[in-house]
Amino acid sequence: MKNVIKILIGHRRLIRTTAQVTDLCLPARFADGTTLMAFNRHLRRFREPSTRHTLHYTLTPAVLDELMAEQGYLILYTHLGMPRFEGGELLPAADLRALQYLAGLYHQGKIWVAPTVQVLNHWLMTRNLEWKAIWEGDRLIIQIETIHDPATGPRMPHMDELAGLCFEVPPGQET
Repeated sequence: MKNVIKILIGHRRLIRTTAQVTDLCLPARFADGTTLMAFNRHLRRFREPSTRHTLHYTLTPAVLDELMAEQGYLILYTHLGMPRFEGGELLPAADLRALQYLAGLYHQGKIWVAPTVQVLNHWLMTRNLEWKAIWEGDRLIIQIETIHDPATGPRMPHMDELAGLCFEVPPGQET
């Protein structure tokens, strides 16, 4: 009976809304009232997350080309140490080739590869930052209003959270 209940609870957790499947992050509320942002692993048509034996299915040139064309995000979160591949190799040859292809795109400046926290911060800022461009004489000033953080509510972002952001501004003489 205990295992049947576990299975039913597990199936209930597998039922997700469209937003839960397609959005990179969504607020998640815990029993104590704490709200954090939960991110979706990139499964790319698979039911299970990538392992070090299946990376080549997730990091195909077609997947990465689509990602670059959409300027999208992909969270590939896996533990590369386990299970150990027979023969002592750290990674199977197909997965190593997939990672080398990804590294090549990164070194060519075509794709951004970063730790999960940096990717999630960039996603949060680009989707929830409120700002405006103000002309003061011949200078264009970017004024940060607030970040509408789904987990914490509106707040002023920290300087390090803004690092690396680009702003599309109206055309002017010296922009």
